Amino acid sequence: MRYRLKNVPLQTPAATAWLVRRLEERANDLLEVLAARSQNSENVLLAPGELRVGDISPAGLRLRWPGSSRSYSLAPEFLPEIIRWLGMSAKDFVHALHESPTTLESRADGAFEERGDAWGGLFLRSEAEQVRAVLPGDYRPLDHLEVAAAFADECACRARQGFDIRMDVCDESLGDLTLAACSPSLAAEVREGDWLYAGISLSNSECTTAPLEVKPRIYRVLCANGAISQEAEVEGFEIGKVPSPAPSPDPPTPKPLINLLDEYKQRLSRAFDHAFLPDRVEHEASINRAAAASALVSPFEHLQHLVARGLLTEDERDAAQRLFAESNEASLYGLANAVTAAAHGQRGADPHRAARLERLGAEIVRGDHGPPVGVPVRV
Repeated sequence: MRYRLKNVPLQTPAATAWLVRRLEERANDLLEVLAARSQNSENVLLAPGELRVGDISPAGLRLRWPGSSRSYSLAPEFLPEIIRWLGMSAKDFVHALHESPTTLESRADGAFEERGDAWGGLFLRSEAEQVRAVLPGDYRPLDHLEVAAAFADECACRARQGFDIRMDVCDESLGDLTLAACSPSLAAEVREGDWLYAGISLSNSECTTAPLEVKPRIYRVLCANGAISQEAEVEGFEIGKVPSPAPSPDPPTPKPLINLLDEYKQRLSRAFDHAFLPDRVEHEASINRAAAASALVSPFEHLQHLVARGLLTEDERDAAQRLFAESNEASLYGLANAVTAAAHGQRGADPHRAARLERLGAEIVRGDHGPPVGVPVRV
């Protein structure tokens, strides 16, 4: 789903009017949707062995735990994780639901108890009578509502300071939140008409242990895609939601949410300060100009090299190859843009993968992933 954040200016000139059209296709307000969801959400800490199968039928598993007045179904986004815990394929799982439910119930109860023992307890998140996630007992939540509200506040703050702030990405689906903003008031040209805007991106998950990530980002107007900037590791940050020490036998008490929120807001403000520095976008443009002057003799071998190193899947390689051929941009810059453009196909299905492809595109531009030995690059 795409949403509009409150209090974020979206008025744009013709050159970037597509931003407004994309974000206003959905009239839903993200913050209102998340506020309504939070009213129906519940977090529960369980000791090992307390999570059990409450009911099993051809419709699926339902879970129960002490203190619950009813059993809860599994949210569609969480079912694949349960199937992995059981060590089964999706086909075998469906077959067991119909043909051997008693055996499946025993196997599931054993898997839940084993997982609880390994994690020192379970953190369970439910919504509207569905289990959305079962996580380690020491999981510390950072909810989308607070995360998105602080992001919108920072955008509005920069707007009051005179920056022209536009939302580029505003997605929330399957427990993952992805936000990105850019500023046409901080721009630099790679070549005539090929503009880069300073920007920032955020990703968060309510249903996995993936850390909250905030990174400076560059938005390229010509092809409407983005790339994580060179200074991402210095100017961005991550907040992990599972402490590093091994869990204790007793279910721990998660770190108070307010402490994490305070830490997040402070670091977010600093990240915005760095991301929207005027000199940063010009520095990124200079890196891209150098990449545009590097003509590739064997671009497809270069892409295959990325597949061999595990940085691209074969499907992503095929998409990037097609986009590269269509661009008529036979340079390292063109190759990087083809990879980041391929990230658009991942945006809805896997926002975290889309962010990794944007990071890979920026690394290609900087020359971090050279071609295979023996493949020449003309400079």
